[in-house]
Amino acid sequence: MRLTFIKWVIPIAVQLICMDVMSVELSGESSLQQRFYNHRANTTTEEANKHWHTSFAIEPQLHWLGENSTLSFVPYLRVDNVDSERNLLDVREFMYVHYSDNIEFKIGVGKEFWGVTESQHLIDVINQTDFADAIDQESKLGQPMLNIATHQDYGSFSIWLLPYFRERTFAGVDGRLGLDVPISDEPLYESEQKQKHLDFAARYSHFIDEWEVGLSFFKGTNREPYFIEQGAKLTPYYAQMTQTSVDLQAIFDDLLVKLEMRYRDSLENQLAYISGVELTQTGVANTQWNLGWIAEYSYNDTAQALYQNDLFLGWRLALNDFNGTEMLFGISQDLDNSDEYSIKLETSSRINVHWKWQIEAWLFETNKSDSPLYSLKQDDFLEINIFYHF
Repeated sequence: MRLTFIKWVIPIAVQLICMDVMSVELSGESSLQQRFYNHRANTTTEEANKHWHTSFAIEPQLHWLGENSTLSFVPYLRVDNVDSERNLLDVREFMYVHYSDNIEFKIGVGKEFWGVTESQHLIDVINQTDFADAIDQESKLGQPMLNIATHQDYGSFSIWLLPYFRERTFAGVDGRLGLDVPISDEPLYESEQKQKHLDFAARYSHFIDEWEVGLSFFKGTNREPYFIEQGAKLTPYYAQMTQTSVDLQAIFDDLLVKLEMRYRDSLENQLAYISGVELTQTGVANTQWNLGWIAEYSYNDTAQALYQNDLFLGWRLALNDFNGTEMLFGISQDLDNSDEYSIKLETSSRINVHWKWQIEAWLFETNKSDSPLYSLKQDDFLEINIFYHF
């Protein structure tokens, strides 16, 4: 971890000494993950073609609670037995938060999430994706930030200063769920400041009757890299970007309506949106089960985007039992090509107060060699996770 990144942690440690600590809480989780790949990889390395890939992760959480302040420290360690590029030591969170009337002040390393839809998160832009961890892009790296927010009757308004950029993680040549070509570990930047470029973000959100409305703005380094072919490798190129977005969500009895839309000006201009509904049936078949029906449509006018003209259909089943058993099944279908789709299954349940299991499976299919999904065509997998919460 680079020195510039560490410097952002030091002021928070000093603040801990000065604050009036009322209590300290320690918790966290560890996990053992087994992935099974049925097909041979696109690469020819012996390690990549192992059927079973095993990894271990631990994420302790330490919280200091003061009268008007909190300090959270959440380190993260992941070790993989096949792909060294999945090995990671990260600070997911090291955040000092101070509350004063309607003002909230944060400084340190943390996570911020924007978005309301299920199948993808178009507008979520502050944190970098830990792509080596999960294919759904929901795993994020900690982001150094300064955040000031105010919560008023007319809505909530937040601004962020982001002084340090995190590079995206990728699977290595011995791993799976990556690109067919090795990724260079020496990325290029449009900004002369490279990782030290100061990014800016702002967001306004408010409830209007049944509607929750969010307006967001970001100006800085694009978290999604472009790629430049250099010899036998692909070099990530992080361009500058301006993004304006809106998200809407409303609940009408058992019906949830949602929309995310963004306009992005980077190396190319891009308009993208995703809209959908989720209808929840309670007490299915005279049981205590709840069944959610999800439908979302995605559009993106960028030629190489994964979801250009796609329909996602999903079903979410909650058994409402003591162990919190849930299941999600979904399929994303390309409406321009019937032979291009992905299928996702995720189910989980607690064993007891400390232990939990989760099973996840993905299937990828396309016949187009220029599709972003093509590099995953051989990487259908079944994943079993065992979590221990402490």
